[in-house]
Amino acid sequence: IAQLKKRFPNAHIIPEGGANLIGIEGAKEILNKATDKFKYVATAMGTGTTFAGMVKGSEKSQKIIGLPIHKHDKLLDDINAIDLNFDEIHSSKYDIINGYHFGGYAKWKPDLIDFIQEIYGQFGLKLDPVYTGKALFGIFDLIDKNYFEAESKLLFIHTGGLQGVEGFEKRFGLKLF
Repeated sequence: IAQLKKRFPNAHIIPEGGANLIGIEGAKEILNKATDKFKYVATAMGTGTTFAGMVKGSEKSQKIIGLPIHKHDKLLDDINAIDLNFDEIHSSKYDIINGYHFGGYAKWKPDLIDFIQEIYGQFGLKLDPVYTGKALFGIFDLIDKNYFEAESKLLFIHTGGLQGVEGFEKRFGLKLF
């Protein structure tokens, strides 16, 4: 990074996953008046930037659900290092639910692929096996476990990841959709 800054002194270098305060502040805009009617809003967590912004942009009546897609269990520490006192101020507005990483970052298991194919077949919704597939798998599992209040409204934020599907399919000889 130091070499890049020296070579391009006027460049704005964006960290991986947009993991800085500007990224968190920008992600606040994902939620707006149209999303106020949802009691729960869920998303995949990589760096935690999108999740943190959504927490900060949410209403007091909402609960933001973050589902980490890797084994890193210090996401909250990472967020607090960027946005000091994040947890102290917003802890009542979110849940981070681990256990849906399928072995770690970019790891997968056949039941995840089956789920992605089933969702596409039923709803035409494309998911990837690195981020959104894992997170939505977790949401369906949480619904089955009655995690969410009955009759409440849930919004799942699809944060992308589809650009890697073609490479995944070629590498593993699988067809997701």
